[in-house]
Amino acid sequence: MEVTRLSETSHVYYISFGYGKPKYYETKCPECGMLKAIELKAFRGFVAEPDIDQALAEKTTPDLAAVLDNMIGYERYIQSSEATREDRVNEIRNTIDEFSNMAEMKMESSNSESLSAVVQLGMIVSGVGVAFAFAGY
Repeated sequence: MEVTRLSETSHVYYISFGYGKPKYYETKCPECGMLKAIELKAFRGFVAEPDIDQALAEKTTPDLAAVLDNMIGYERYIQSSEATREDRVNEIRNTIDEFSNMAEMKMESSNSESLSAVVQLGMIVSGVGVAFAFAGY
């Protein structure tokens, strides 16, 4: 995973002065290239060159295994017949809220290329959510 710090800095004719004030950080999926804003407080630290997976997890997110287990368990529950319609609708709403927050962060940073991708993805997810809601899931 690639993490990028987006900062706001003074500049003249495309020449920036200093590193600027950090606005937010985003990650880029190595497989699909999707960008996602992240909260720094979710990570204990970052490494410039990744080591083996276990060492990397210990340095950045020591509770990664538990977090992933919880996420996978919840995804399986939502996909199972045990999940209620209300649970599924709430999950759709949470996803739409997350995309809305990402779009707001992108608008604040004026990164229009990333913004259009987030808005397009948000529209797709919203459409899927509405389709599921009307289908009775």
